[in-house]
Amino acid sequence: MNINLMYNFFLHNQKYNKENKWYRLKGKCFACNNGNDNDTWNHREKECMSKNGHLYINHECNVSCDLCDSPSFVLRWRFNCGSHEQSNNEGYLAANRRYLIAAISTLAKNEDIPEEIFKQMNQILLDSK
Repeated sequence: MNINLMYNFFLHNQKYNKENKWYRLKGKCFACNNGNDNDTWNHREKECMSKNGHLYINHECNVSCDLCDSPSFVLRWRFNCGSHEQSNNEGYLAANRRYLIAAISTLAKNEDIPEEIFKQMNQILLDSK
């Protein structure tokens, strides 16, 4: 890893923490519900400047890679747990809102996300089109 990439990694990891309302994205697959509640998610290798950055979600339901730092709304992301048929977008599928809400509920309990932030996240997901 070159020095600039290491410096960027340091800066971004300062941003992606609980004090800044970013939480490591964990949970069963948001597209098919396979896996377990502690599965962590990484950025798609071929799209990631770091070739495997960690994904985080914030209080506004934006997801971002800790190195690429390009947040966008979670329902715009596609996920692959490894069990999806590869012929469809290389196995990357859109999140199912119900599975995503369940995963965020579990994440809130496991990561001590304050109740008001958890409620805000749920409302954003319920209200989104």
